[in-house]
Amino acid sequence: MNATASKPLRLAVIGAGVMGKRHIAAAKRIGAPIVAMVDADAAQAKAGAEMAGCPAFADSASLIGNADAAVIAVPTGAHVPIAAPLLKAGIGCLVEKPLAATEAECRQLIAAATEGRAVLQVGHIERFNPAIETLAHAGLPPASMLAIAARRMSASSARVLDIDVVMDLMVHDIDVVLTLKKTPVARVSARGSDDHAVALIGFADGTTATLTASRVTATRIRDLDVVTPDAFFHVDYAARTASKSRRRDSGQFEVSDLAVTGTDALNAQLEGFLASVRGDKAPRVSGEDALATMILTAQIRAALKA
Repeated sequence: MNATASKPLRLAVIGAGVMGKRHIAAAKRIGAPIVAMVDADAAQAKAGAEMAGCPAFADSASLIGNADAAVIAVPTGAHVPIAAPLLKAGIGCLVEKPLAATEAECRQLIAAATEGRAVLQVGHIERFNPAIETLAHAGLPPASMLAIAARRMSASSARVLDIDVVMDLMVHDIDVVLTLKKTPVARVSARGSDDHAVALIGFADGTTATLTASRVTATRIRDLDVVTPDAFFHVDYAARTASKSRRRDSGQFEVSDLAVTGTDALNAQLEGFLASVRGDKAPRVSGEDALATMILTAQIRAALKA
């Protein structure tokens, strides 16, 4: 059920927790009216509805025939039962990451979107981070990358109780690395626990990526490094900055800041999603993209248990 550009989209938000409220705020910032707030918890639904200025509902089935697009910000285990019927009904869905708990469930949602000819976009928000967008356009051919390292570390969050640190935090960097490389993965190893994990990914062209994710430190770190034969790139996700350093013939280093421009990542993600539902563009993070990320995520989680 794609709306035309001349007809305002009927947007719903499912899940009135922390992320759901962030999506409501983003919708307000970009001027996208919300027609329904859904949450099984009546008090949560009411609070979200008051914030959005719309009716509250307890059941997402109420959206069929009454919404064109939905943001789904509920625990991962609920993604399939909530999103699949909406997608089959032709309602475009922006599903928070990870797309689903298993590869089979990801494929189920992709099939539902195909059946309903609906847009399925996945909330890998770092794709919309202006610093990552700058890096992606910095002239970095995948074959030129020698090594990649990402760290995503912070204290545990009370809002995430149903998934381990790989699914919760590392999944962001897995998606970014796969986006930068676009090269087959040859080997995977990992060590750690549910709350702290380090993964080593070897690509078929010889590039290695080291990903660290932790929920056992009070220090909040979100960064990414890319090494090429003649330069070193650094991205600070949180500060939204990117830099490039290069060793000159004299042996000294030349460091330059890359010009990072762009809007709030959540705003950009929602704007892109709504444009896709209107038929103006393809979703930047498709179900197939999320499936590739989930397959590698599953390999890392299996390596942790080996």
